Amino acid sequence: MTTQDEVGSLAIALNQLIQWVGEYTDELERSREHLEQRVSERTQELKQALRSLKETQSQLIQTEKMSSLGQLVAGIVHEINNPVSFIYGNIEYAREYTEELLNLLALYQQEYSEPTQVIQEEIAESEIEYSRRFAASTKFDEKGSRSDK
Repeated sequence: MTTQDEVGSLAIALNQLIQWVGEYTDELERSREHLEQRVSERTQELKQALRSLKETQSQLIQTEKMSSLGQLVAGIVHEINNPVSFIYGNIEYAREYTEELLNLLALYQQEYSEPTQVIQEEIAESEIEYSRRFAASTKFDEKGSRSDK
């Protein structure tokens, strides 16, 4: 092999090497662009997933708030119903006791028609006559509702 043949072989090898480097560079560039596109797509997917998670989190927080509010309201209703149920359950007994006391008072007034001055003053200041008229005019049905409405 001569020097010229060696230079020619080197030139051919160098040209082929340059061609391969160019091809690999083009292939690397396409791969880079493809990877950038995939990264961009994946970034969009992740952003959408994050938005979805935030929305779900917001809905869960709202659900928890509503649940807590429901429990609070249920507790308040329970606390209101306790005294109301007590009153409702005892209103008939209170009416009967009041009626008995008013009857007893009427009996005392009948038997002792001349009360002392102190008793006369107390009767004048009290609303006994109003209580009698109210008790006589107000009747409750078995449900505790006023039947004279």
